[in-house]
Amino acid sequence: MKNLLRSELYKLRVSSIFRRFLIATFLTAVVTIIFINMMEGFTEAPQEFLDQMLVGGVYNFGFIQINNISDLANMTSLLAISAAFTNFGFLILMALFVSKYMKAEFENGGIRNFLLKGFNRNKILLSKYIAMLIAVTIMVCVYFFVYCVASFIIFGVIGLDSAFAFSMVAFFVTQLFLIISFSTICFSTLFLSRNISIIILNAGMVIAGAMAINMIRILSNGQLELSYFWVVDYITALRPGENCNLLLLPVGIITIALSLFVANWKFKRTEFD
Repeated sequence: MKNLLRSELYKLRVSSIFRRFLIATFLTAVVTIIFINMMEGFTEAPQEFLDQMLVGGVYNFGFIQINNISDLANMTSLLAISAAFTNFGFLILMALFVSKYMKAEFENGGIRNFLLKGFNRNKILLSKYIAMLIAVTIMVCVYFFVYCVASFIIFGVIGLDSAFAFSMVAFFVTQLFLIISFSTICFSTLFLSRNISIIILNAGMVIAGAMAINMIRILSNGQLELSYFWVVDYITALRPGENCNLLLLPVGIITIALSLFVANWKFKRTEFD
């Protein structure tokens, strides 16, 4: 297992895919804050346009969700940071990274070579999952750090005290757990198929998942509320300093467990030429 992990970490360190997505993560954080800063003009937009952005009582602009449209004209660094992970662009970026990184592992013969050397399939799967977790953690850390710094530069530094620091740490740790849970879904689907459609599916389910849940809610007259089981909804709804829905813990854990079970089940039944 130690040799497998060492090999996976080395491949991650020299991976051009990881480097490119790390740069994209940095740029996503900076560009998002710049866009938020430019959105003050939306406060004077026609009401018909604003109504189209209203989803579940919240104005959803894709990379920021706000309760009141006036918040765009009175943006603070805390308000901007609280919307850090409502950024669909970042979640799509994470889905694309996990998909392309794992697809390359299948196509470049990395998995097949380990099997030929007699390594246990469970250990191969675990080593690749750990490498993916490390990569995702690094990308989330880079994104959030750059996002916070850019927010402070553009919107000013708010009062930094112990309560603020604690709420930020709790917010970040919880979001990291949820994003790992979502990334595990993307990790698992690549064991089902390496077709390009799976990459599109992983990236698209960030937005399509919420749309499907809303459609089911409407068609069932509110009787079926599947958002309780969809980890992305917890990511976009969480805010620092607010009481979080404690269901996110079992939902995240079950999502990880089921995704790894599916990946392991399929991996053991996959033949490599």
